[in-house]
Amino acid sequence: MEKKKIYAGIDFGACNIKAAYLQGNRMRLVKLNKDQQAGNQTPNVIYYDKINDKVVKSIGLSAQRRLDYENKVSHIKTKLEQADWHQNIPNLGKTVTPLEVARDIFAEVWQEMVRIQGDASCWDITLTIPVCFSVVQKNYLYQAALEAGIPVKRIVSEPFAALFSQEDLVDEADEEELGLIFDFGGSTLDISLLQLMPEEDEVEIQEIAATGLLYGGLDIDQLIYEELLQKKYPDDIKTLLQDDESGAAKAELFQGIADAKQDLFDSDGGEEESSILISDKKSGSLHDMTITQEEVVQILEASTIGQRIRDALDVVMEEADMPLSWIRTFGGTSYIPYFRQLLADYAGDEVFDADEEVDEDMYTAVAEGAARYGAICGGDETNIIAHNHIPYAIGFLADKGFRPCINRNALPGFITGYRLWQRSYVESLAYKIPVYQQFLTAESEHQAPVYIGSIQLDASQYPGMSSIMYKMKIDAQEQIQVTTFLQKEGQTEAERDIIPIEQLIVPIGGQ
Repeated sequence: MEKKKIYAGIDFGACNIKAAYLQGNRMRLVKLNKDQQAGNQTPNVIYYDKINDKVVKSIGLSAQRRLDYENKVSHIKTKLEQADWHQNIPNLGKTVTPLEVARDIFAEVWQEMVRIQGDASCWDITLTIPVCFSVVQKNYLYQAALEAGIPVKRIVSEPFAALFSQEDLVDEADEEELGLIFDFGGSTLDISLLQLMPEEDEVEIQEIAATGLLYGGLDIDQLIYEELLQKKYPDDIKTLLQDDESGAAKAELFQGIADAKQDLFDSDGGEEESSILISDKKSGSLHDMTITQEEVVQILEASTIGQRIRDALDVVMEEADMPLSWIRTFGGTSYIPYFRQLLADYAGDEVFDADEEVDEDMYTAVAEGAARYGAICGGDETNIIAHNHIPYAIGFLADKGFRPCINRNALPGFITGYRLWQRSYVESLAYKIPVYQQFLTAESEHQAPVYIGSIQLDASQYPGMSSIMYKMKIDAQEQIQVTTFLQKEGQTEAERDIIPIEQLIVPIGGQ
């Protein structure tokens, strides 16, 4: 008898980590914090303890509450592409890398999942990533999960996954409509434009465009620190942070900022004023620093983030060929009224009501949607057809900068026309041509392309030609195929045949 699959989704956030699974038709959360009394948030923090010479790892609230910052790591998702990042963990007796920390966190998550069902072959797990993650970050996260023993079946972008948690949209769609997912978390903002096309007993969902910004709640915490606390309480900040070689005092201060921000902008409207209480470990004195909703909104208005978001919205809306029907928001940063009003002003009150009550389930929507997306891919949900496409450009670097060949949301099977490399270009690279990706965001022209791999040509195959022709294609496995050609010399068109020489493949992710 065939084993029944358990479809699960894991949302590895910068500030919180969530996991959910389908049990029959019912969605359940993996309880990563048994002592958590309210909400479904599990802080994405790990603490390395040492008990009787044995290292014991814990994640979530119990880890976050520990004041031993030398043996605690948080926000590891933001460090995945920092090649030189490391932290010495005294209780381990060694330094750890971002990959190792992510692996250890995943291992704790998997331990809880194994308690639900110990047979790994029963699990069908979907891992989510931000739209603006590079392939390097994506693969690090995937590798960390695999090393922790998690049998990840596929990877999907966070905003696309979030849609499938919205049963009222997906199951009740009765006419073609265009919607926008606005997923604003701790370190990234993802925007996805989706088209729902119902037909008889099924609905087809296609991602029209997607973009992202490397900006989130942690950046707002930094803004509060720089533009509010340092100016409002310079003496307190100086006293707290002097001789803070371990960084423990600053880490505690930023945790206080995050807690105060949550008090100001929680789902119930928040407080008008919130205090950040930090004890000076040397003098024993207590520093009481207050921030208000009005002050935070003022520094947001003075920053560039509002315009950056409007620009990003413009990028995805360029692909729209019909009006927006709805906007759904996810991620803790979406609570802040400033951003909700920005969306209402951009799209209109009939599309998005800034004052509408925020759904508490928004925190777990990405993980829950990923679990349901897995059921769709696994063939157990047959009323939905889903298409999640790549939201970036693939191409090469040339003298004049990045040369895109395959643009965002290219469907598998897309192939470019003939293009040329000059012989001097390929010779300067010793016939090893690097392939890059660039995210198509509002700031793409200011962002350096990210290296994802290279193709090695056989120099002996290209004798005496001033240029080499090539085509690029994306295949069904989300790989880039590069085919090179030579054109025979001849007097007539028939004599100038184009001959394929080599076909090379560059994986770009996608499991």
